[in-house]
Amino acid sequence: MKFNTESKTHFKLYKSGKLWLVSGISTAMMFGASVLMNDQQVQADVAQQTSTITMDNAADSTPAANTIHTPVTSASSAHSTTAIPESDGTITSTSAGSAAIATTPVSDTTVDSQVAVPTSSSVTSAEEATTAALVQPTSSRAAVTETIDSWMPDKNLQLAVLKNLTTKDNVYNKVQILPTGSTVNDITKEALSQLISLSGDSYNIASIEGLQYATSLIRIYLVPNLDVGHNRGLITDISPLTNLTNLKEVTMFSNQINDITALANKPTLTSVSLAYNQITDISPLETAGISNSTSGNSVAFQAVSLPGVWLNPNTDSFSSSSFIYNLLGENVSVTPYYADGSGAYQYAMYYKSTATGTNISGQNISWTNFTQNLLTNANGVKYGYMTYYWTDPFLNNAGYPYFGWIIQPFYINDTIGNVTINYVLNETGATIHQRLILRVHWQHSTKLIRIVRFSRHTSN
Repeated sequence: MKFNTESKTHFKLYKSGKLWLVSGISTAMMFGASVLMNDQQVQADVAQQTSTITMDNAADSTPAANTIHTPVTSASSAHSTTAIPESDGTITSTSAGSAAIATTPVSDTTVDSQVAVPTSSSVTSAEEATTAALVQPTSSRAAVTETIDSWMPDKNLQLAVLKNLTTKDNVYNKVQILPTGSTVNDITKEALSQLISLSGDSYNIASIEGLQYATSLIRIYLVPNLDVGHNRGLITDISPLTNLTNLKEVTMFSNQINDITALANKPTLTSVSLAYNQITDISPLETAGISNSTSGNSVAFQAVSLPGVWLNPNTDSFSSSSFIYNLLGENVSVTPYYADGSGAYQYAMYYKSTATGTNISGQNISWTNFTQNLLTNANGVKYGYMTYYWTDPFLNNAGYPYFGWIIQPFYINDTIGNVTINYVLNETGATIHQRLILRVHWQHSTKLIRIVRFSRHTSN
């Protein structure tokens, strides 16, 4: 019969010899009725838990009059409550006289079940199996399908990965992982974990999130396609490569990468091509296999553009500090840049210094004469550059040292001043963080606070 009203089933426990018995009483009321035995109410000392199941087309509204015996290892009463989840299948009792219950997600019938525990170790027949089938959690809900967008959000990276999974070559991906005609929706983490080499045009790829699952990857080649005029990729963050310990080759030049910490501690990594990025610290490569390599590596032509600063025309000086670190973790010296050299030295010629820079130490420059050689933008704002560069030997590749430019634009405004915060160590004077420049509007004074320094003390 079909249940049309909300129903609850209460199980009560009765003592019969050394065993506890369970009797079920069905009622449409919200409360259970008290049952007396030998003029005395017997109530089991067990906790009650309400569990919801869905019942429809039950063979009988009266629960089976079965005695449930469950063994325990202790003579004292035990508490056992088991939730009955929703199910799309059918649970059928094999015991004579018991109800066959078909569970569907249609009705909201509730069963309050209390499972009794005997003090005896005796176990009965198939009736126990019937009860166990009812009280054991059976999850037949379909697992939520994980879409590729949830773990690889960049659509252009998805397309690049798909192309590599559906093709093969004679060098790296010798086996085609996904069949021809697959779509990005067919990409799984398991399929990606089999990929050996990944190549693609990084021109439109802004994120490589998801590549952390490419655990077999030994080669990654993500660069802009120069043949079609793509000269700058969008990739900035390579942290998904952190745990890819099988990497041997990383080619990601002409992107916008600034932190290569993810490439540290990779003993098999012997080839990197990271030129034309924004990398200011290459010390993570010291713990990679690249430190034993002698050729085929490049970290040249780095170009770092800092946020512009506003200077009052009465500003007499401005200081810049090096935050560049080489393979050994040493703070590299910097030099004012005027594009007065030749060859590769001309790379940043359109951003050459308009102010006058003087080294006060290898890692520090003092700038003056800001109003000379000024340029004017489309909005009529006067501006210029304080640009400096560095060069440092990289491995044994004399032709491709670690070098690059730091471009600091500035704008002239007589109502503006700046407070500069430098982060340095007192003991060594080394810069430990890129400086912070605060723009200030001056109301009643033209006097400019030039530099505010904060020092971090180290202690044992």
